[in-house]
Amino acid sequence: MKSVSLITALAILVIFTAAVSAGCTQNAPAPQATATATAAVPTENPTAAPTISTPVPTPTPTPAPTVQSTVAPTPTPAATSANAGKVIYDERKGVPIGNVLVIKFDENLDIPFLQKGEKYLFEVQCTKPVNILFMQMTEYDSNVYTPPKWDSLKGEWKYNGKMTKQFDNTLQKNFEVTIPRIGKYCLFIDARNTDNDVLIEKESVAADIKITRLE
Repeated sequence: MKSVSLITALAILVIFTAAVSAGCTQNAPAPQATATATAAVPTENPTAAPTISTPVPTPTPTPAPTVQSTVAPTPTPAATSANAGKVIYDERKGVPIGNVLVIKFDENLDIPFLQKGEKYLFEVQCTKPVNILFMQMTEYDSNVYTPPKWDSLKGEWKYNGKMTKQFDNTLQKNFEVTIPRIGKYCLFIDARNTDNDVLIEKESVAADIKITRLE
């Protein structure tokens, strides 16, 4: 009877062991779940050493060298004025017979004084014969109010004082003047050159006048 009981006990133990083994196998987690659980565990990362960034200096651009011009300026001759070759007066004027027309450099051309050595070109064209004179203003007062006298011996009109230039009974005259000395000057067009003081009323002379500064 003891042998039977022992066999029975062994059989029960084997069955129990098998059952336990089967139960453990069924309750074991799937490999995928294990992998997932393992991935969920945070991994401690080692502290990274701080990276020191060394600034790279920005190179300063070198400016291109300045090229100096080698063209020399054209020198201005010392003897040539800035106004050389400049027309300073160009107009047509009417001169009544028996009267005078005076172009004063200080009042009409805004040139107070003419300097010694300056040169001017005068171009005068009239519709009737006149006397054309260039004089200093010191001679102006003694001639503007006193008509000239005809000098039959010399065949010319006689004026008071010394004229720088004088042309009698002319319709057209172009002439140059070099200023002999510093002073005030004027162009004097005289329509009082009527023979025997005979005046023709209401007649006049048209005069085209052009003055150019030469140097």
